[in-house]
Amino acid sequence: MLTGAWHAARAGLSSSRPEPLYFWFYFVFVNSIWVVIPALVLWRAACQVTRAAAATEALCALSHVVRELPSHSARCAA
Repeated sequence: MLTGAWHAARAGLSSSRPEPLYFWFYFVFVNSIWVVIPALVLWRAACQVTRAAAATEALCALSHVVRELPSHSARCAA
């Protein structure tokens, strides 16, 4: 049995073996899914944490100005 690349180089024959397809589709594309999807999930989580922190800061600033919100003052580090 000869592989496609060795067969083409040694015998000067070309074959239609799909090794490049296997490499680019199965190895690169399918494995990149394991990188891209978790990266998107982490990005979305980081954005939500940033928005939540900004909302907490705004709420703390508001509770320091308006003293009518005693339930929120316990969360503020003042």
